[in-house]
Parts: sequence; C-alpha cells; structure tokens
Amino acid sequence: MLQTVATVPVPQMIELLELMDAASDADVEPRLLDYLHNCRRIGYEPPEALLRLARENIRGKRLC
Repeated sequence: MLQTVATVPVPQMIELLELMDAASDADVEPRLLDYLHNCRRIGYEPPEALLRLARENIRGKRLC
C-alpha cells in the first residue's frame, strides 16, 4: 500500500531520486547533508519521514 509522505517540489524530488540512485551505504549521510543544505538554501525543509525513506532505500540496495 502506498503512503503519501509529503509534497516535494519537483526539482528537489528529482535531486533526491538521483541521490538515492548514486549513493551507497558508506556515503549516504554526507550526500543527504549536502542535499539538505541545497534545499534549505532555497527555503525548502524536507520532512524527516522522506529522509528516512531515502536512507532505507539506499541501505536496501545492497540487499538486492
């Protein structure tokens, strides 16, 4: 079942999806910190639930 976490501006969602595709478990936190910095610079604060889903997705990639 799908669950809506947040409404995310399209450019920031694309950036997050690209981050999730490129990141590994070893570099997820530095990449997310950079992503947060970029978002805050434009006045967008991503919800913690969205960041948690990104972390889980990145960590889950190594299990596949």
